[in-house]
Amino acid sequence: MQHPPTRSFHILKNPVLLIPVLFVVVCGLFFSPRISFAGPEEDYEAARQSYYQVLDSPTAKLDRNNWLRTIRLFQTVIDRHPSSYQAYKAAFTQGLLYLELHKLSGDVVDQKKAVHYFGQVVDRFAPGRLTDDALLHRAVLYKRLGELEKARISLKRILNDYADGDQADSARRELSALLEKDEKPIAPPKTQGGIKTADSVPEKNTEPANTTGPVRLFDLGYQNGKEKATVTLRAGGQVKFSQQRLENPDRVQVSFENGSWDPAMPKVVTLDPGILTHVEPRAGENGGSLLLVEMTGGGPVSVTTRTSGGQFLLEFEAIPEAPSQSAETLPEIPPVAQGNDKNLPPLVVLDPGHGGKDEGAKGRTGILEKQVNLEIAKRVQRLLEKRYKYRVVLTRTKDTFIELKDRGDMANKLNADLFVSIHANAAPRKSARGIETYFLGAGAGDRALETAARENGELVGSVEDDEVQQILASLLSTTKINESARLAADVQKRLVRIMPKKFSRVLDLGVKEGPFYVLHRTNMPSILVEVGFLTNQYEERRLQNTGYQYWLAESIAQGIHRFIQEKGPSI
Repeated sequence: MQHPPTRSFHILKNPVLLIPVLFVVVCGLFFSPRISFAGPEEDYEAARQSYYQVLDSPTAKLDRNNWLRTIRLFQTVIDRHPSSYQAYKAAFTQGLLYLELHKLSGDVVDQKKAVHYFGQVVDRFAPGRLTDDALLHRAVLYKRLGELEKARISLKRILNDYADGDQADSARRELSALLEKDEKPIAPPKTQGGIKTADSVPEKNTEPANTTGPVRLFDLGYQNGKEKATVTLRAGGQVKFSQQRLENPDRVQVSFENGSWDPAMPKVVTLDPGILTHVEPRAGENGGSLLLVEMTGGGPVSVTTRTSGGQFLLEFEAIPEAPSQSAETLPEIPPVAQGNDKNLPPLVVLDPGHGGKDEGAKGRTGILEKQVNLEIAKRVQRLLEKRYKYRVVLTRTKDTFIELKDRGDMANKLNADLFVSIHANAAPRKSARGIETYFLGAGAGDRALETAARENGELVGSVEDDEVQQILASLLSTTKINESARLAADVQKRLVRIMPKKFSRVLDLGVKEGPFYVLHRTNMPSILVEVGFLTNQYEERRLQNTGYQYWLAESIAQGIHRFIQEKGPSI
């Protein structure tokens, strides 16, 4: 039986039909992204160059996309040359890149990605000089992620398989630290209705554990100082306890559900002068035992409960009040900021809003506005000094409380050319978001008045609205209004031009007038920048991101520079 000729047979017999087939094959060879004529060394070198370009650029390293693009280049090395030594190095470098990316983002997902790629080095490739390094990196990351048993396994593998390697000593130290962690302080006690509770299971004890009857409590000890104090005791077995802070007088009460005081324990111990006044072990009302530790009430005190072996430890530490800083105690002025010589560069005073006892707005995760403001202000300072060579002074360089009236007075005494106050916003409506810049004025709308009222704080809390408007809107001159408005426009313009290019969903709320007391006190062009809403979950997360903070600072610095350049010699 004769079979019909196949289609390929006809193509081979007819050269004309063969031409398009050859054309397709050749195009595929030259243009297919999956086929590369580069060897593993060339592909790895291309990825490595991209790595150093990102690492060496202050701006490129702050853009997540640059890191991800470089990581993909190293993945290309693995995909194209899976058995090469370069693929082995590429996997290790991907782990390092995700470690760097985590420093930028703070995202735990980046840590987990780093664990994955260090695991690839260990599990996918033959052992080499980077394997013990990858194991150590992975162990440290497991420890940070709370996966302690996995961390131990990685460390023990280094000691078993790479005992002569350069990471053996580090592995021993890390393993020793993990073993000590078994005697770690009790985790922050769970809070229920204002009462802190925790279960303690001492892991080491000089006495046998008592699991059938009351646990004996003994060896009550104490040290009492003016700044720190400790109270210690030992337990003869597993004991359950809860702790609560009581007022009038200020005291801590620890309740031992199944504890029983040693009969020889003194009833009340009066202490020498210090944070504590006396310690009193007593029986509980419904069984068990109590330990009462009373404090002098002379100031705020933090209390920490820890356990080590069979010993319980209560630590007391006085919390110093942040000192108030006034215009009479100016911050130390760097030499470049001193003097009124017309030839000196312009002097910019940056005001990180709030500070000390004045925390400002608070995010859902606990981040405080005073922290965000200071971080961004310091970044603006570095840019203005390093890039534009301006003189810069911050009204506060740490978590210090400064009166609103003193901030503007500080700028006046320094004869500053510009005053820029940096804040993060808040609103009752959780969806409120966006960036806005204010200059001093009566305030054109309810939102502006609401923001000003929040930033003015207690200063105007008891003053009628009409009077507030009259006082705060009494400006020194029309020139100051106009220049402040222009400065606000320059800064806002840069913010809304730069930020949306780097990040999505950045909302422009515009330039507005507002009756801000801190701006009223200044003699020079002055503005207040609201960089985002801490009450908005999305923006709160961004405002904690160092990359986002950098680009906010970059935008503000560029706006200030643009204003100064346009202002010309008169500034």
